[in-house]
Amino acid sequence: MAKQLITAYSDSLLNIDELNTWLKLDSDGNEDDLVLSLVKSAISTIENICNISIFAQTWANYYNDFPLFPVIKIKMYPANVSAVSSITYYDEDNAQQTLATSVYDTDLITQPAYVTLKNDQEYPATYESVNNVVVNFTAGWASWAAIPSILKTAIKMTVTHWHCNRQPVVIGRMVSEIPMTVKYLLQNSGYLIKEF
Repeated sequence: MAKQLITAYSDSLLNIDELNTWLKLDSDGNEDDLVLSLVKSAISTIENICNISIFAQTWANYYNDFPLFPVIKIKMYPANVSAVSSITYYDEDNAQQTLATSVYDTDLITQPAYVTLKNDQEYPATYESVNNVVVNFTAGWASWAAIPSILKTAIKMTVTHWHCNRQPVVIGRMVSEIPMTVKYLLQNSGYLIKEF
């Protein structure tokens, strides 16, 4: 399975004022570009660790074929899928087709979300090649306000750490991890898919 980002989120969804307040920065906007850069990096890092989309984005997952057995699920990543827009495939004549929604069900509650066959349905035969089956979907939350608080806090704590520590190493100080911070938040968010 391969995944491809089709439409990324807009920077306008980011709440720079809330982040500046969290960082205890003046509201003069002098550091907005830096904060914007840090929050985008923090979001990207957390998305990669948890295999989720923070903001709503459209994605395509590519599979070589439909599952051989009807009980096998087609899992989708990023994991927090909000809607499946279509499933396309190349038939045995190498013509692109769209799988009818009457053929499959989606489970958007389970993490990762998945597609499975409805009762008494079967997947069509596909052309013998790679990336024949494409699941197109939206994953992520529609706004900053909709993001679970635990993930927003992890983003803000990561931004704070990077804002205060701009070098990759600390010289001349004892360094230790503060318990129950970003790692703890992500492990308890319900979205941690990858190992730390």
